[in-house]
Amino acid sequence: MGQSASNPLGGGRVKLEERMQRARATGVLSLQNLNLSKAPVQIADLKTLRSLSLRNNKISEIPVEFAQLVALKTLHLDSNAIANLPDVLSNLKKLETLTLTQNALVHVPRCILSLNKLKQIDLSHNKLTVVPAQLLKLPNLEVCNLSHNKITQLPDECDECNLAELNVGYNQLTTLPASLTKCPKLKVLRCEHNNIALGGIPNALLADSSISLLVTENNPVTAAELQQLPGYEAYSQRYTNVKKKGD
Repeated sequence: MGQSASNPLGGGRVKLEERMQRARATGVLSLQNLNLSKAPVQIADLKTLRSLSLRNNKISEIPVEFAQLVALKTLHLDSNAIANLPDVLSNLKKLETLTLTQNALVHVPRCILSLNKLKQIDLSHNKLTVVPAQLLKLPNLEVCNLSHNKITQLPDECDECNLAELNVGYNQLTTLPASLTKCPKLKVLRCEHNNIALGGIPNALLADSSISLLVTENNPVTAAELQQLPGYEAYSQRYTNVKKKGD
């Protein structure tokens, strides 16, 4: 049975109202894998909702009313057809986790740049070409996944970010900015499957950064060339120290 205005989940499934009633008690609402073409506006009535998943639907737009979900900490919008987010979602001041992998984004939605509590973001598998410095410098952002896009360069002004892990693999990068050296918490930098040659990796990134895992497979630069760079020994020592702690 198809969707209807009264029951956007289809007559054969638990009604939206019943799911929302449970969500009022639990603070968690999952509407994933339901073939939805629109996000139900009624969700905005759940003022105490902490976690919302709309994964794997056919949603192209998020209602502006979702800005009323001021208690939301986790929002999963993966595998839809979303090209942008409403500016008013900057009102989600408590949001800590946002996933938008496998959508239709061509730029980072402006509202995201105001989400100062954000800890994890996944924008992989989109069509991004530019990364705003403001994204990487969000004060609480720890994990940022920008892999599988069309990014050609990272901003020079990404110094002093608080990232612990940055994934920019499977893009079109030719260089890595030296300013990443000044990110004191950055431990993991994944940049495999790009167009980075030996001259695109600053020596300081190896010698003076906190990075203990640098993934560079499937770039023009070879492992043997990397090992010849000044600073590789310092990087290798950090890598070994972390590996020992994990063993």
